[in-house]
Amino acid sequence: MHTFLVDTNVASYLMKLRHGLYVEGSDKHRIASWYAQLLTGSQMAISFATKAELERGLISLLDPDRRGRLRMMLDGFYTQVYVCESNSRVSDQWGQLCGAGADLKKINSGNLKESQLNDLWIAATAIAYELPLVGHDTDFLWMQDHGLTLIRYPDT
Repeated sequence: MHTFLVDTNVASYLMKLRHGLYVEGSDKHRIASWYAQLLTGSQMAISFATKAELERGLISLLDPDRRGRLRMMLDGFYTQVYVCESNSRVSDQWGQLCGAGADLKKINSGNLKESQLNDLWIAATAIAYELPLVGHDTDFLWMQDHGLTLIRYPDT
């Protein structure tokens, strides 16, 4: 059985697909279905940074009913995945990616956007745990030249 690290966007696609939140035939439904098919029969893992992003999304919801529904979705998703925690290998990889990104002018190390910071942690986790990353963000593309194995939906 293969293990894949799943990025936050892909985790969101999978949860919404499972709970019927996409209109069948829509672009998002097609993309989410592609990721679901790719991951069928595989072990999914997420980075600690992905779990933090998902929890932050939950906390930001003001509507208690929506928050409750999302809590149930997240709890169900967490039972299906392994959470890769931070360790010294992840921290070392993060530092290397930050340095490479700054050198390539892909990131401004003095003014990282939150999404860039989290994507760097997610990619560093994938590299450190030696897992291919199933990710939808274009921010990951340049990281392939720095040890990241990236699997993306083909039309993006």
